[in-house]
Amino acid sequence: MDSEQPPLRKDPDVFPRSWTRAVLAAVLGLLALGLAWSGVADRVGEQSLEAGLQRALIAFGLARTLNGVISVVQGPEVAVQPAGIDVNLAPGEILDPVNDLVERFSWVMLVASTALGVERLLLEVLAWPGVTLAIGLLFGLLAAAQWLRSGWLAQKRGWLLRLALFVLVLRFLVPALAYVGEAVHERFVAPRFDEAVAELEDVSGQIDQLREPAAVQPGPEAGLSERLKRWFEDTGQTLDVSERLAEVRDIAARAVDRTIELTAIFVFQTLVFPLVFLWLVRAGYRMLVRAWHRGPGV
Repeated sequence: MDSEQPPLRKDPDVFPRSWTRAVLAAVLGLLALGLAWSGVADRVGEQSLEAGLQRALIAFGLARTLNGVISVVQGPEVAVQPAGIDVNLAPGEILDPVNDLVERFSWVMLVASTALGVERLLLEVLAWPGVTLAIGLLFGLLAAAQWLRSGWLAQKRGWLLRLALFVLVLRFLVPALAYVGEAVHERFVAPRFDEAVAELEDVSGQIDQLREPAAVQPGPEAGLSERLKRWFEDTGQTLDVSERLAEVRDIAARAVDRTIELTAIFVFQTLVFPLVFLWLVRAGYRMLVRAWHRGPGV
């Protein structure tokens, strides 16, 4: 007597789950196409990159101006003439480390400006219609692969998923990075940046004044003591050379502090933050792929 074979059981959930994923893939593809064709993300990203590039160029120009002013003042001596009496100061040794730091800062700003320029170029390249069409095609194939139960296309579901998500992330990566970076700047960095730029501009003006001798010329009939007295009253300065050099040291210290602060800001915005953002995007991409594969009906 032949043994009775158990009837084959058809899993009623296989088709609904595949249909759900097919719809999800189609919806994602349509949303991505709509966002890409509208150009909203690209315009927002371009505005954010333009704002960042303008800040970098302002800081770069300020660095070159400060470098030029220090180079002019950085002679062997700076003359101070209280009432026609020559007193020579030598701030060159004090300003020399500042000049070296500013030169390195100008290179940092050049690199930062170049990085932002490259991001803007990538934004234009990835906005090419061919990339958008590739997104639509890949998500369409992914939806079809999720719908089908067998065949070559159904066997490539995992590959199509990874490729479609990769192209989607690549298409909107630069606008997202630019927008989030600008939001972080406005929320956390903008006050420090504005304060540092304003103080460096003030420091540049103070250094530039060092090359102009302070002189008060009273009438020739006045004696030496009277001339010194009038100079003290009119300028409020002293004849203490050490005090004047201390003023130069204070200017140099402010320049160093603000230059380092601006360097840290732009290194964060053009190196640290993009790396952290890319790491988060990569982690999110891998989590999404694993969640898709772990789900039922793959």
